[in-house]
Amino acid sequence: MLGWTSLPEAEKNEIVKSIDSLTKQGKRLIGFARKEVALDKKNLVTSDAKEGLSWVGLLAFSDPVRLGVKDALELAYNAGIRTAVITGDYSKTSEFVLFELGISIKKSEILLGSELENMTPDELSQKVKLIKLFARTSPDQKLRIVEAMKKTVKLWR
Repeated sequence: MLGWTSLPEAEKNEIVKSIDSLTKQGKRLIGFARKEVALDKKNLVTSDAKEGLSWVGLLAFSDPVRLGVKDALELAYNAGIRTAVITGDYSKTSEFVLFELGISIKKSEILLGSELENMTPDELSQKVKLIKLFARTSPDQKLRIVEAMKKTVKLWR
């Protein structure tokens, strides 16, 4: 959204630093911008929203882990079940939550939606075996990940 504003680069960089700092603390963020549109304009198109925005600010909030999640993950781990997180959130927010749950994660175990965008189904099927955190993923990408996981899972009868 910042890219669609006319803020000077220095200000954008400061906002990005704030975003980075807040997500490292596990905060969820919503960015706000606005744009004045002529009253007689009846139909808006995507390009209307992707340029000339005025930055309003950020809303940062906590979304604590629900009770019982840590215990459920421990049970799954002890049963030999491999778990992975698939989220639309920033990776740093998710890394913080995983840390709170006692789960360590390496950079090599994180895949961003932007990275999987151009992967072939075979490439993704190989990646899902190694990745613990899929972050900044769209609903379509989440479906692709689950489909790739289904293909790689050993089925027991």
